[in-house]
Amino acid sequence: MAQSKHGVDTVEIRWTPGHNSIAGNEKVETEAKKATHTDSSLACQLPKSCRGLVSRCQRLRSIDPSMPWKRFRKIAQDLQHEQASLLVQLRTGHIPLQKYLHKIRKVSLPRCPACLIQDETVHHYLLTCPAYRPQRGQLERTMRRAARSISMLLVDPKVFPHLFQYINATQCFQHEPKHSK
Repeated sequence: MAQSKHGVDTVEIRWTPGHNSIAGNEKVETEAKKATHTDSSLACQLPKSCRGLVSRCQRLRSIDPSMPWKRFRKIAQDLQHEQASLLVQLRTGHIPLQKYLHKIRKVSLPRCPACLIQDETVHHYLLTCPAYRPQRGQLERTMRRAARSISMLLVDPKVFPHLFQYINATQCFQHEPKHSK
């Protein structure tokens, strides 16, 4: 498309921090935000490879309506890199849990290896897996109702230290691969 429209056969994409007085940046951001809304006709005009981004953005917004912009960047700046990375992975569902690994064909079954009862999803891992009941019990004693809400666990910065304590206690995301095909 770039060739036929502009006479070029390569496109260079550059990341720029903030807005930094770049002409047209506000317009591009406005149009990008429009394209991520479900009622937008722009979403269905996107190439297939980009449509996943739209649904991913919608999933993130269901957890944190301010995503993916300023609020999360502010929250993440107080986290260690590994913690911010885990938080993004938990929010998007792109995390090495069996359900996602099965989806990308890295494992044969989506079943939770800790309990063998349900598919290992973010919800299952954080809220329902019986194998992690002791670790979750500590989280619930400390955080009460917040410990039973995905949104609270993945959005409220006051909960993050307890969330990461739970994750460390489960040893689910150690550096050695725990899953195999």
